[in-house]
Formats: sequence, structure tokens, C-alpha cells
Amino acid sequence: MGLDAPVDPEVAACVERAVHRLADAGAIVEEADPVWPEGAGENGLMPLQFAGLAALYGERFRAAPELFDPDIGQQIDAGLRTSGAEVARALHLREEAYRALAALFTRYDLLVCPTTPVTAWPFDRLGPATIDGRPVTPRGHAVFTPLFNHCYAPACSVPCGLTESGGLPVGLQIAGPRLSDAAVLRLAAAVEATYGYTQPMP
Repeated sequence: MGLDAPVDPEVAACVERAVHRLADAGAIVEEADPVWPEGAGENGLMPLQFAGLAALYGERFRAAPELFDPDIGQQIDAGLRTSGAEVARALHLREEAYRALAALFTRYDLLVCPTTPVTAWPFDRLGPATIDGRPVTPRGHAVFTPLFNHCYAPACSVPCGLTESGGLPVGLQIAGPRLSDAAVLRLAAAVEATYGYTQPMP
């Protein structure tokens, strides 16, 4: 995905097998990464999430912080401290990211990647401490999903197998250009059909 994000090797292997299944079924598959603007990863766009949560729930959080999950509370609190300039910078970055993804979709119909770069972690943790031996932030598991939200791109996740070591499920994320929801769903149905999860859509 052009983000230099670590991916668990077993997740990568499951996704690669799914891509080979698509190629065997007749899809034309090429490897490509979006060329994101500098800073388009997690930190650059997080002010929008923080400020959005603060706008929605800030007053309630100030009145009764004990009612909120501690992680969400920290994000709301960060949003209450986020400046207008930080939000403006993040909005400009989102526009650049949107154009970068749109440029990719002038050459390709759809994009597939892991939904998450790691399988399930212990339930008492917000996220894994490391992925493929590299330290990650508490949101390191969500590195591949937010950019599609920010870029108004339809995306969905379909199961694409289980890891060999622990039998844990892996998701394949399918994304397309804005308003290509039907094409995304058609490819999702094709993936499901290759695994026998469902009958293909007409």
C-alpha cells in the first residue's frame, strides 16, 4: 500500500493465495502501490478523527468522562485540544491523498490488499505491540482501512483463508474509485465464490 507498514507473513501469504485464485479465475492482476503524499499515514490524518469525535461527543465527555471507553475518551480529549490549524493541515493532506488514490484508479479498476496486517490479538489489548517483529502504535492494526474512508473510496472485506499456525481468519480488502460500489461488490462475490463461501452473483 505504499506505507512501509509491517504485515504478518501469514497474512501476506493468505492474501497472495487469494490474488492467485483471482488470477486463475481470469482476473488481470498487477502489483502496484498508491503514491501517497508525505505524511498521509496514521499521524497526519488523525486530527480529523480526534476533532470529529470531539465535535460529536465532547460536551458529553466533559460532563461524564467515566461513561466513555478510556481509549475513546483519550481520542475525544485529544480532539478537544486539536487546533484549527491542525485540522486545516489534515484536510489539505486528505485532499492530496484523495488525488493520489484517484490517480491510481486511472490505471487500475480495483485495488486489493490485506484488511488488517495482523490476525486477532489478545482481547485485553487495544492492539498488537509488534507486527512482523516491528513495534507498532496501538492503531498499527488499522493502517490499511482509514485511507479509503478519507478518500471516499468504497471498500469491503471478505474472508480469504486461515493462517496455518493458529487457524485465525484473514481478510482481503477490496477498494475502488469513488462511486464504484457495484464493482467492489462484484469482485467480493467472485472472491467468495472461489472459496465456496457463496454462489456467485449474476
